[in-house]
Amino acid sequence: MPLSKIQRQNIITEIIHQIGSPSSNGFLDIDALAAHYGVSKQSVSRILSELQAENRVIAETAGRKKKYTLPREEIERDFPAAGLSEDKVFREYISAFIASAPETPRRNFAYAFTEMLNNAAEHSESEKITVRAAKTECYIEFSIRDYGVGIFRKIAQAMNLEDDTHAFLELAKGKFTTKPQNHSGEGIFFSAKAGDIFLIRCGQIAMTVSGSTRDTGSKYLFKAMDTLEPGTFVNFRIQNDHSETLAEVFDRYAPDGNGFVKTHIPIRLLEHDHIMPIVSRSQAKRLLARVEKFQSVTLDFDGVPEIGQGFADEIFRVFHNNHPEIELIPINCTTAVSNMIRHVCPSESV
Repeated sequence: MPLSKIQRQNIITEIIHQIGSPSSNGFLDIDALAAHYGVSKQSVSRILSELQAENRVIAETAGRKKKYTLPREEIERDFPAAGLSEDKVFREYISAFIASAPETPRRNFAYAFTEMLNNAAEHSESEKITVRAAKTECYIEFSIRDYGVGIFRKIAQAMNLEDDTHAFLELAKGKFTTKPQNHSGEGIFFSAKAGDIFLIRCGQIAMTVSGSTRDTGSKYLFKAMDTLEPGTFVNFRIQNDHSETLAEVFDRYAPDGNGFVKTHIPIRLLEHDHIMPIVSRSQAKRLLARVEKFQSVTLDFDGVPEIGQGFADEIFRVFHNNHPEIELIPINCTTAVSNMIRHVCPSESV
């Protein structure tokens, strides 16, 4: 039986969506697609071949499997950092390029782009900045590269941190800036949550924030790079079907127009190298630095199997007793983590 127009369009939409999804890595499970839509594998393969013929899908060889990508359009340009106007760059160079994307992705993109370009111009100490924008049928993205001191190094120097990687934690908390007279420290925090993929690469380390939603929060991934590159590279991607507006993102952390009073801290940032378990009071103190700037702090234990007694005590008894006005909300706790929190603070509900 031939496919109906609706069946065909649904399959096409799903193929494009899966290939363009950050989590697919370009691989398609044709058997699963066929089973999901109640059609033959041959029907799905035929549609995929037609999409390749129309140049809507590009096939590559990856071992014995085929990997697919979507055609990309890109623009790139260098700008002098001195006197750079981020809104002018967006208006004259980027806006028309992403005009075909839906409104919510365009607005979120514009916010993140102007915030990150302003950061590079004012903080990087770089003479030039390279701006690139790209689009496919599924997403729009930008990258901004400077050739300056490097964001992790700059934060580490400003806060006297022992290791540049400790800067990850400060970026995740928000409300940090090396120029408080000119900036609120909100740009990176909210930009990382306004899209689907947000990456910062500096030196030989990269931090990726993905999957930020009201329900799941952000996922943080780290990668050691083989080569040492100068400055800072920021990449932002947002899918065309992204539905959370910028206003909704801000409402999560600055509800009812009362300012940036809530934050969400992934505890696993303390063990990004998987070498040091989360056990000590010094780790807790590093985690709690500047937390007094917030009224409510969500402590996300996702990916953390257990914690030490000293770490838990410093947060849930010592800090809580000294700052009872600050709400601490532990989430995604394993049984071991929950038991340790209750051990140091029996009244705590987790």
